[in-house]
Amino acid sequence: MKRIFTLILALSLLALTACSGGGTGETDSLTPEERTQRFVTAITDARSEEDNEYNSILSSADDDTADMTFQLLGVTTEDMESFAISVSLMNVKAYGIAVIKPAQDSEDTVKEGLQGFIDQQQQNFQMYLPDQYEVAKNARLETLEDGTVVMVMCEDQDTVFDAISAAIQAGNCIHVSGQLPIDPATGAFAGEDIASQTRQSLTNIKNILEAAGATMANVAEVTVLLDDINDFGAMNEVYGEFFSEPYPSRAAFEVAALPKAAKVEIKAVAYL
Repeated sequence: MKRIFTLILALSLLALTACSGGGTGETDSLTPEERTQRFVTAITDARSEEDNEYNSILSSADDDTADMTFQLLGVTTEDMESFAISVSLMNVKAYGIAVIKPAQDSEDTVKEGLQGFIDQQQQNFQMYLPDQYEVAKNARLETLEDGTVVMVMCEDQDTVFDAISAAIQAGNCIHVSGQLPIDPATGAFAGEDIASQTRQSLTNIKNILEAAGATMANVAEVTVLLDDINDFGAMNEVYGEFFSEPYPSRAAFEVAALPKAAKVEIKAVAYL
């Protein structure tokens, strides 16, 4: 295994207090109605215009499709304090986005229901629509720091998931999870060299922040993972295209391997 190196460039010192307490303060202070509206906005802003036109968002138990949708996802109104859900009720496309604040002691129930939906979608499409099976297989289901459960099953699921999770982070703190150099338009790496891959990873971060109402100027902390520390110089040249003084603090590590054999993965924390 490669030795891990750490390069910390403290080019600016920023007080990282807005995320204290696990980043739960602001969303915990919202009413269920306010939280629901935040969820709806997060989904809308993260999706394409076409998805917003053809895939409506369920945010009320009074909607005509509520009972069918809840049954499909294995949840009930008693399981959820707030929710925004968009799923395909036709068995022709693997598609589903759910943002749910579980009721007390209901997180496991909610996640089990959503995982059951994902498993069923995989089973439905495995034999006759391989492309939709891949979408279902790559679905993401995670619990955010504030307890919100997010499921995303769609094309470009990583970009959509990260935009949604960033938009609903509590307080003024936005965590952008590690970005691989995948071009959302193609689903492939932007290139094989470190410069191309660094540029794409940072572009993904930029797009996620903009979807959440922030910019690269709001970034306070960056973590760079490299599969070869000798690529640091070339990475740093591209990095300088995205940031200006005062620079965010940064740490860079060489790691044994990155997902999909990428050369770089970058995560960031921003403050509004």
